[in-house]
Amino acid sequence: MNKEKACILLDIKPHLLNESILRKKYKLACLKTHPDKNNLNNSNINISFIDIKDAYDFLFDYLKETSIFNDIDNDKLQYYVSLLQLFKENILEDSIIKPIINHIQKYNYYEINPTIEQLLNKCVYLFEESYIPLWHNEIIIDNNIIKIIPDIPDYMNIDNNNNIHVYISLTEIPKTVIVGGTSFLIDNYEDKYFKGIPIINEKNIFDVSILANIIFHIKQL
Repeated sequence: MNKEKACILLDIKPHLLNESILRKKYKLACLKTHPDKNNLNNSNINISFIDIKDAYDFLFDYLKETSIFNDIDNDKLQYYVSLLQLFKENILEDSIIKPIINHIQKYNYYEINPTIEQLLNKCVYLFEESYIPLWHNEIIIDNNIIKIIPDIPDYMNIDNNNNIHVYISLTEIPKTVIVGGTSFLIDNYEDKYFKGIPIINEKNIFDVSILANIIFHIKQL
């Protein structure tokens, strides 16, 4: 249902639509189409009572939704639009957008792409005069933000807890699988858990005392 169709069903000219005319036209249409008022075998009746009710409901809701703007004269409406524009261009920009941009521009951004072998070996990276633990996601040093995005194969991923997931297919077991220079024995087709890379410790970024898992998800061929 749309406005044009609803107006046609109720014989209303769209530019004359208001609540009073809608109710009047709806009552007239009901008299013409209500099952109790008409012979149901009359082939001249092509519009059903249900169609009329749907059209009335649609236009009633339409008038209700647009009434808030009809109650505001054009001068007031323009005033509110100007206020919103002022908020958008000045207040929002000065209080939110500019501070964010200024904050971002203070930093230099770098990206490191360690291998899975470097992660498993708990390697650190020398950046200028500071060391970067490669099992972290991001390290901030002075005005430098270093993003760490591991370069790993498509059949692996690292979750938010630093667990490494390895998805492999095997035709037979037992099988030794090498990941990052380390050998792992797969002796059944169930998920296998081994010790992996350090869990991130924000208070001590070099802490390697607690290790996440390296999990093999095995599919039998």
